[in-house]
Amino acid sequence: PYPFEGGVSDIALNASATAASVIASQSGEVWSLDLVEGRWTKAGLPAGASRLTYGGRRNTLFVLHAGTLQALDERGQLSGQLGIGQDIDAISYNAGARELLVASGDNKLLRVSHKLQVTAHDSLPEIPGRGRLNLSVTRNDAEPSLVLSRDGSTQLVNLALTGTGGTRPLRLRAAASPTAVHANRRGRVFASDHGRLSAYNTAGQRTRVPSLDGLPVGPLVKVSRTVNDFDRVRLDRKELRS
Repeated sequence: PYPFEGGVSDIALNASATAASVIASQSGEVWSLDLVEGRWTKAGLPAGASRLTYGGRRNTLFVLHAGTLQALDERGQLSGQLGIGQDIDAISYNAGARELLVASGDNKLLRVSHKLQVTAHDSLPEIPGRGRLNLSVTRNDAEPSLVLSRDGSTQLVNLALTGTGGTRPLRLRAAASPTAVHANRRGRVFASDHGRLSAYNTAGQRTRVPSLDGLPVGPLVKVSRTVNDFDRVRLDRKELRS
């Protein structure tokens, strides 16, 4: 059971899969669950949060609150914030570039550094559907791209994050009304479809994942991302070069 009234409007998992954070749908409060000890902790933030995601080597929790992007450290303390000044539909984290991807209401994609500085503005393609917008980064270590979808639509868009930023449409075949679409690092797409977890390959074809396929799920789905020992920042240190 949750330590708050109502359900959950957003969820995020840290890279080491030791903690999950959620937004309480009724209050907009941010709560974090220690997955090892099973202990809930309420973040010291005002109510009214709308989106959240983890990112960075230190598992920083980024929270969107009333047009302001806030960063919380591993202790749940506010470590920085950035006023966006416009409506935000969704956020995600690109580990390969160590940047936040922020989708604004005017079809713009903001790139924000881990130090909470806007580094670029890009245009977003038209995303089919009218439901809630979902973002997830895939192929972080080579040719990263952003998978964009709207709840209830089987039509997705794959946006390249390097080069000219080309787009590729992707249709989830055999899906009825998928929600909370989320892609893992290899491009496999997971979704909640009529209360059951379903998986799709990079071509949008239904694929079976024995340990997960058909599990009962709610309206939110997030895929845990493993930690890669290959750290470009650390390997660039002089003492590690031969």
